[in-house]
Amino acid sequence: MELGIVIILSAVIMADSQRMNQEIYNDLKIKNVTNVPHISLFQGRFPEKNQAQLEQAVAAIAHETAPFKIEMENNLIKASENIFWLTKSNDSLIKLHQKILAEIPRYTDGLLMQQVIDMPPSSLTAQQKQKIKKYGIYWVEENFLPHITIFYSSYDHPKIPAVLAQVKPSLQNAEFTVTKIAIARLGYVGNVESILQEYRLAF
Repeated sequence: MELGIVIILSAVIMADSQRMNQEIYNDLKIKNVTNVPHISLFQGRFPEKNQAQLEQAVAAIAHETAPFKIEMENNLIKASENIFWLTKSNDSLIKLHQKILAEIPRYTDGLLMQQVIDMPPSSLTAQQKQKIKKYGIYWVEENFLPHITIFYSSYDHPKIPAVLAQVKPSLQNAEFTVTKIAIARLGYVGNVESILQEYRLAF
């Protein structure tokens, strides 16, 4: 099963993410995958036999992590084939990613997500291959770019520059307090199809 460890957004940030997604869809008119807006901390393919251990590990990390604030950037960017709403630099977020990375990859038993399997080896750098071997994905550590994916698979659509100039977050310097993380079921491109289990951070 392909799963993600994700941050649950506040209602305000969730609503703004969904609004921007709809505006981009209205402009581009291309396939819009099912997605619950989120900030990803880790993604992987986990065997069913490890499900209980995974849940216990995520619960333990949540229990030892205090709530913290995340501030969002004031614009969207094109990132490879997707459109991202980036977070601003955040030490607490990086520390949480590091906690997840230190504990969670072991429960994949070395399985790879289908999108990683489908990547031509010639398209990967030596560093990316090393990270895949260790973690199952390469968008970790210094390659971790915390964000909300507002739109998936837009690729090089000719309207993207105009869309990025027009579609903006409603609030400048929008921020929210992280109070929950979750285990989520993922689609092929890393989109969250459903939230399976939520875990409240320590108070």
